[in-house]
Amino acid sequence: MAESTGIDIQRYAFFRFMLPELEVGRSDIEITVDYGVDTEHNRVVANVWARIENTMIKGFIYTEFVPPVKKGEEQCRLIAAAINRNPLFHRHLQAFLAWVQNNQLRGENPE
Repeated sequence: MAESTGIDIQRYAFFRFMLPELEVGRSDIEITVDYGVDTEHNRVVANVWARIENTMIKGFIYTEFVPPVKKGEEQCRLIAAAINRNPLFHRHLQAFLAWVQNNQLRGENPE
């Protein structure tokens, strides 16, 4: 009988929020975060995504690392605060929005 290679199952949590219009100049930017604990490095790994609300347009922005905390709600706040403070988030979000703008214009004016 062949040995089982096993399956590495990890549990992730998820939260989302809408960016204020003042922050990026549009009111339809949804930020989603899936996160889980990296026990080997004793940290939480949070993958941050941006989506244009009511569309299928979604893009990976970057990964944030924060220390783990016991309460789930506090973990979300810690992650959200780290995202907001990180210049990488803002830089990658602007690049994503520029990509969206370029592709929307190309879709409206096919060559």
